[in-house]
Amino acid sequence: MQRKFFVALTVLIASTAVWLSSHAVILPPPATKKITLSWDYPETDSQIVFNIYETTDLSVPMNQWNLVTNVTERSCTLSIQDGCHFFTVSASNTLSGLESAFAGTDPQSY
Repeated sequence: MQRKFFVALTVLIASTAVWLSSHAVILPPPATKKITLSWDYPETDSQIVFNIYETTDLSVPMNQWNLVTNVTERSCTLSIQDGCHFFTVSASNTLSGLESAFAGTDPQSY
């Protein structure tokens, strides 16, 4: 009796494994959203590029945020995943390589 039960249980487990492996669940890709950022900058100069930085964790110091992109306009549209995102921008001179402080911050704070 125990042997028949063991064999039946083994067959049940094997058939369940085959059924599960042949019926894979395909999840949709994570939802992406678009966000448009814009900012003021007093000067117009073809040598200025704006660096966009992003983080999802405000405990990370700003100088360690991820550089997402750089643009020459005063706005950009980004695709983002669900969740909370934080952004800042800096201005950089393409000839000298000098970069401004992050927007809205005291340079001494990072």
